[in-house]
Amino acid sequence: MPMRHADEINDGEQLVATMGRLSRLLIVPSVKILADTVLVLHELVSLSDKVLALKSYFNIVQDIQRQERDEDDEGKATREECTEDVFMVACSFLHVEIAKQGSFYYLRGESPDASIRKETKIHRNPINIADDAMLKEVSAYLARPDEKRGSVENAQIASAINHLSHLIRLHRLVPRAVEFLKSDEAFSKVDVRKKFDLSHTDYEKIMAMARRRGLIELRNRKKDPDNNYKLIKEHHELVTEKARAMGCTPNKALNDMLTDFQELLKINRVQSTTRFQ
Repeated sequence: MPMRHADEINDGEQLVATMGRLSRLLIVPSVKILADTVLVLHELVSLSDKVLALKSYFNIVQDIQRQERDEDDEGKATREECTEDVFMVACSFLHVEIAKQGSFYYLRGESPDASIRKETKIHRNPINIADDAMLKEVSAYLARPDEKRGSVENAQIASAINHLSHLIRLHRLVPRAVEFLKSDEAFSKVDVRKKFDLSHTDYEKIMAMARRRGLIELRNRKKDPDNNYKLIKEHHELVTEKARAMGCTPNKALNDMLTDFQELLKINRVQSTTRFQ
């Protein structure tokens, strides 16, 4: 089941229902903190293009809530910081995919940029995101301090946090980059990269994000007359749907899909060879 759509995450009745269903073991102080955690986590998972350590998502959600804390007239914080229980209830409400490999837990990102090529943890066991006992077990796992975790796990958490933080930075740069590019017709990709100190890959990610948000349109490119294939209707519809989701041309979407297909074939060959040895 895919993660809830953005249009569904403000459903107060469903939030309350989820709290009630999981309240036997998981403690949620208020609908307000749960709703806030759902919003932050949804944006984070929507940006993520990889399968990353679950603890990294929890740490960043807390960090965002800590940094963006609002204060009332008396200087008292009005934005709470989620607990492990609240975070897991938010995961259940959003229907995110969490799986276990060894003693570590991972969460799959749901960005349109995600692909099989970025999937490095293929032997994981998905957990039942609706089971309160399982969620409580994972909550206890999250509660263990980072300094008490092994070096391998801490390295994965740190790497994932750096990756997610970088995606957040690019996401926040999108409006400024688009505004700069549109401010002068003479400006090109080179100017945008220089202005915001972006690599080629980062520039492409920002432009894809911008196209998905309807902030910029694709530019037509010259076609190679010798590289012209006609797809059947069903395949064409799949490709164009993928292109809209990724914010890219159908050409790029098709090539990404074919590359993913090749990766799946390689994985299947390796697994078949292993089974019959």
